[in-house]
Amino acid sequence: MAAAFGVDVNRVAQVTVVLASMMAGVAGVSIALLYGSAWAFVAGLYALKSFVCMLVAGNKHIEGVMAVGLTLGVIEALMTGFVSSSLRDAVAFVILIAVLYFRPLGLFGSYRA
Repeated sequence: MAAAFGVDVNRVAQVTVVLASMMAGVAGVSIALLYGSAWAFVAGLYALKSFVCMLVAGNKHIEGVMAVGLTLGVIEALMTGFVSSSLRDAVAFVILIAVLYFRPLGLFGSYRA
């Protein structure tokens, strides 16, 4: 459809890949500076938590995913401050199990196949 309106689809795809690669590089450098070193799976937990955010929110609205990510970050910070820092990462998965038990399509809904 975009090509029918005169948009250079290949160029847009190339620019998208370049921008995504640049943002991933900046994120990787930031995480490496945070830990003081870099290794192959340094962002594994972050990728898993982003997947959890998508599952909890549902894949229908990007705004919902961002809201769930922000809420999850606040809950993890509260858990670290008031309960225990060793349970911080478990919070995401407990929330995931609870939400998917009661709302299998996520909080904001999901596209149906």
